[in-house]
Amino acid sequence: MYHPRDTVTLWKKADKSQVDNNWYKIHYFQRKRMQGDNKGQLQKIYGPVHPSRLSQEVLDQYLEIQLRSLLDCAGTHEIKIYQGHLADLVLPGLGVPHVQETALTLHQLYGSPYISGSSLKGAVRNWALQAFFEGEEEKAAVADSLAGDFFRTIFGTQDQRGRVQFYDVFFMNCEIIPEIMTVH
Repeated sequence: MYHPRDTVTLWKKADKSQVDNNWYKIHYFQRKRMQGDNKGQLQKIYGPVHPSRLSQEVLDQYLEIQLRSLLDCAGTHEIKIYQGHLADLVLPGLGVPHVQETALTLHQLYGSPYISGSSLKGAVRNWALQAFFEGEEEKAAVADSLAGDFFRTIFGTQDQRGRVQFYDVFFMNCEIIPEIMTVH
């Protein structure tokens, strides 16, 4: 991971225990061991990592501003806001290549796990393709049906942008726990 030289100089002088951004704690400060039998391995993270109170407050403020901005558009746009609860553990970013073999998608500014709006849109789009068009984009592009019209309106085409916007999904009040991933 590369940063501008002045940023690296500041980080080297910083007291790492004062850093409250989990993205930096997990991705940037986790250095490789250079001694002993475990030479070349990443230092282990012991126990759960929680967002700090300040980080959570900043994220809450951001989400409140985003919500107000969306509600300001309610006079000219139809706004749907969904909230849910997880039934099990989730590992956002598992398929992303990363120097630590498995990635964890954490927001770089807020240090909180999240699913990007583009990933959410891709998952919903793929579901729609599988459910209505046998997984074939060509069928969705030319379907002369209500489902085809909805698909093209929601997700767009090469010539026209989609009419639905997907925003990032944040996991609130969560903890990040170390997990052993065995590749088979």
